[in-house]
Amino acid sequence: MAPTIQPATSHHLPSCLYIYNHYALHTIVTFHTTAQPLSFLSSTLEATSKASLPFFVAVDSELSEHSGRDEQEHWKRENSDKKKEANTEQENIEDEAKASKKTSEESNVLGYTYALPYRPHRPAYAPAVELTIMLSPTATGRGVGPQLLSALLEDLRLRNGRMRSAISSAPAYTEGEIKEIIAMVAMEQSDCIGEGKRAAKFYEREGFRKVGVLQGVGWKFGRKVDVGVLQKGVGG
Repeated sequence: MAPTIQPATSHHLPSCLYIYNHYALHTIVTFHTTAQPLSFLSSTLEATSKASLPFFVAVDSELSEHSGRDEQEHWKRENSDKKKEANTEQENIEDEAKASKKTSEESNVLGYTYALPYRPHRPAYAPAVELTIMLSPTATGRGVGPQLLSALLEDLRLRNGRMRSAISSAPAYTEGEIKEIIAMVAMEQSDCIGEGKRAAKFYEREGFRKVGVLQGVGWKFGRKVDVGVLQKGVGG
């Protein structure tokens, strides 16, 4: 059965955080290098709500209790070495995320996506938003990413339609419309195909065009990291 795509609530955030912290601790996909507290995603949810922008989760209600236990054990094994190296403050943050995950496991979040204003302190960027998609490692290759992206784009198109219907004329740009969506993707500099390059390929398959690469702007796990910039018109 296909996952259910639904608006995120505070109930989903602990599971979303669990996904995010995996990528923070073990991959170059995010430039955070330590586990983040729950307030990181709470403030994100608040920001999307304030901007009337979408924040969706993919929920698999068919996952069995056994599957949930397997997933939890997967996370525990993967994070054990990093946990030993963490300082006390960082351990508390990770413990918060794990405790929250245990109490919210019934939500079975497979991934999430949201859009936020691109450079919000520069008003002329108003027609653009920046996209984030994060998937549980146990959910990759199952079509969850395209479903999340489709739901987010449809929400933005409906928003644009409401904006235009509120006026009698049809200008090139109506205040509040979202014209462009931007994805910033951390990518390996080597020839190897890792999480970053796979993410870039995903966006290109979904109709994004690569408009540039910020070379060597990141440093993680002892190596330079590029950031690919991909862009797509919202339409609708």
